[in-house]
Amino acid sequence: MAIHTKTFEEYQDTMETNGYAYFNKEAFLNQPDEVCYIPESGEDLEDTYSFNDLFKECEEWANDNLDYMVEANITIGELVENLFQNIEWTFPSTFLEGLIN
Repeated sequence: MAIHTKTFEEYQDTMETNGYAYFNKEAFLNQPDEVCYIPESGEDLEDTYSFNDLFKECEEWANDNLDYMVEANITIGELVENLFQNIEWTFPSTFLEGLIN
C-alpha cells in the first residue's frame, strides 16, 4: 500500500490532472512507495496507488494472463510503464482487463 504523506483532500488539491485523475510522474519514477496515481472515482486513501502497488497489480494480472504477456512479448515492468502512460481515469484493474477484451 502506498505511503500517504497527505490527506486524500490534499492529494486532490495538488494533483497534476488528466481529466480528474491524479498523476505524479516523479513519484512513479523515483519514489516507489509514494502515491503516483488516483483514479477519477477514487474516494479515499484506499483508492491510491504507488509504483509498487501498480507493479503488484500488474504482476498478479500477468500471472493470470500469461498468453497475453507472451503474445505481446512484454515484461511486467513494461506492462506497468504502459499502464501509467496510458491510463486516463479508471482503476488499474479496469485498464488491465481492457487489454484482453
